[in-house]
Amino acid sequence: MITSVFKIFKRKDEEIKDKIQLKVQFLHGLEGDLIKEKQPYLEKRFIQCSTPGMKVSRWNIFYTNSFPRCLFRNLFKISKSGSECLKNCLKIQADAILKDQPDVIFGESWGGAIGLLLLAYGYWKGPIILIAPALIRFLRLAGELDITIDDVLNKINENNLGHNILLLHGEKDSTIPYKNSLEILEKTIPQPKQYKIIIKLVLCVFT
Repeated sequence: MITSVFKIFKRKDEEIKDKIQLKVQFLHGLEGDLIKEKQPYLEKRFIQCSTPGMKVSRWNIFYTNSFPRCLFRNLFKISKSGSECLKNCLKIQADAILKDQPDVIFGESWGGAIGLLLLAYGYWKGPIILIAPALIRFLRLAGELDITIDDVLNKINENNLGHNILLLHGEKDSTIPYKNSLEILEKTIPQPKQYKIIIKLVLCVFT
C-alpha cells in the first residue's frame, strides 16, 4: 500500500503510464482554492479520486459551513460555532466514504483535521495520509467544547489506528505549527521513536 502511494510523488511533467489501482478520497483545505490543481493531479495517478466539497471558508458567507455563518447560527459563541463547523464537515466526508468506498484518504490542513475526526469516531479505519493537519491549531484558537484534542487523539490511540497514519509536514510551515504534528504522533502512536514515521517536507508535497 505505502509503496503504491509513494508513486504519486513524481514530477508533475512525468508521464503516468499506469494508474495506481486504488480509490482515493481527497479532503481539501479550508478554502479549497487548490482543488483545481490537486484533484486533477490525483486523478491522473489513481483509478478514482473523489473530492467532497465541505462548503467551508474563513470569510465567504456564501458557503454553508463558513465561519461567519456558523457564528451567526450559534449566536456568536466561538467554541460552539467551531464544533458545529467540524461536525458538519465530518458528516459530509463520512457520507462520502459510504458512497465512494475509497481505499485511501488524503487530507490536507483543514481536511487533515477532518481526517483525524474520521479515525477517532470510527468512520474510517484504513490508511490515511495527513498533510499538516489543522485540528490542534483550530481547536486551540476556537476553543474546545464537545470535541477536544485529547479525546480525539486518545480515541485514535485506543483503537490502535495511529499506525494507519502517514503524516507529512514541513518544519518551516508558517500556518500550521510543525510541533502540532509531533504532538499528534506522540499521542496516537505511543511507541519508541524508532517505530514512528515522520516525513519532513519543506515544500508543498505536490510540487
